[in-house]
Amino acid sequence: MKTLLKILALLIILWPCSSLRADETQPSSLRAMAGNAVVYLHWSAPAKDVDGYRVYRALPGGDFQRINVDPVKKGFYQDTDVVNGQYYWYLITAIDKDGHESLPTRSVWTSPSPHAGPLTGY
Repeated sequence: MKTLLKILALLIILWPCSSLRADETQPSSLRAMAGNAVVYLHWSAPAKDVDGYRVYRALPGGDFQRINVDPVKKGFYQDTDVVNGQYYWYLITAIDKDGHESLPTRSVWTSPSPHAGPLTGY
């Protein structure tokens, strides 16, 4: 019982130090639209100001990998490193002013197609 209480106390102490921050810095409403050899991503900004966003992509059965080197500064991203007919899953995290990464958005998927029309405004 003492060991369990020590573990619980340690978790309570360390929880605020977690590098994953939810709530105010977590982006939401991620949407993906397929184009011809391109995927357009758009999401809603969190309630709290953030320094930027990280974009993650996965192939079917694979792990999510970060695909942008520098944080994205706006709530949209254009992924041109894709192949028509291949399915891709995406999620977004936010980086706060202190460099902490938020919890991710829900994942979305799409498949680029040569039959998709171009989108404007991206």
